[in-house]
Amino acid sequence: MPGKEAAFLVEVFATLLDGRNARVEDGVRQVLGRRPRDFSNVVREAGADGAWKE
Repeated sequence: MPGKEAAFLVEVFATLLDGRNARVEDGVRQVLGRRPRDFSNVVREAGADGAWKE
């Protein structure tokens, strides 16, 4: 991998993993006016509704 691309990836991962995303915020509640849903439940319900059937 070229050095320029490697440096970019190092910066991306350093930013993602530096702790700034470690706390839970209430953005879903602010935008949608409801509590956030667990993602596994969303996927389970979508699958039951046929979201990935061809």
